[in-house]
Amino acid sequence: MKNKKWKILSKIESQNIWSKVYKEFDFQPRFETEGDVYFINQSYDLYDCSEAAYIADTNINWSVTIQNIFLKSLNKGQKKIYALTWKHNDFIYDPSIKIESQNPLSEDNTVLKNNGDIYYLPRFYPDGEYYIFIAKDFSWGYLTDPWRKHIFVFGDPLKRIFRKESSILKFNLISSN
Repeated sequence: MKNKKWKILSKIESQNIWSKVYKEFDFQPRFETEGDVYFINQSYDLYDCSEAAYIADTNINWSVTIQNIFLKSLNKGQKKIYALTWKHNDFIYDPSIKIESQNPLSEDNTVLKNNGDIYYLPRFYPDGEYYIFIAKDFSWGYLTDPWRKHIFVFGDPLKRIFRKESSILKFNLISSN
C-alpha cells in the first residue's frame, strides 16, 4: 500500500518548485551563520528554535502540534502542502493524516521506505538541513535555517497560529516585520 501522508515528488516537480523557492525567497543556502538565507518579501515572524532541540527529538506531541498548525492553516479545500529538503527528496505532505494504515516509516519516523528505496523525510526542526513546509500556492510557509536554528513563518493564518503555540513549541520570537 502507498504512503498517503508523504508522496515523493518527481525530479521535474521538485525542480519546478525549487525554482520558485529560489526566485520567490532569493534562497541562498549556506553552511555557516553568515549572511541572509531567505529574503521574504512580505510580513514574517522570525523565531529562535534552539531551545526546542531536545523536545523536538523526544516528545511526539511537539511534532503533532506543528502538524496541527499546518492543518489549521490550510485554506478550505486544500489538504496538502509541499515539504522540501534542500539537496534531498521532496514531498507532498498531508498533515490531516495522523496514523498510517501500514507502517512505512522507520522506528524514528524520519525514513520512508518505498519499493526498496529509502527517503529521508523533512523534519519540523532544522537538524542540519534546510526544511521548507509551504502551501502549494506559496501563500504561507515555514522555512528553516539549520545553522542559526531559526524558523521563518510567513502568511496568515500560519503566523497567527504560531504566535499562539510558540511557547508550547519552545520557540522564541526574535522579530516580526
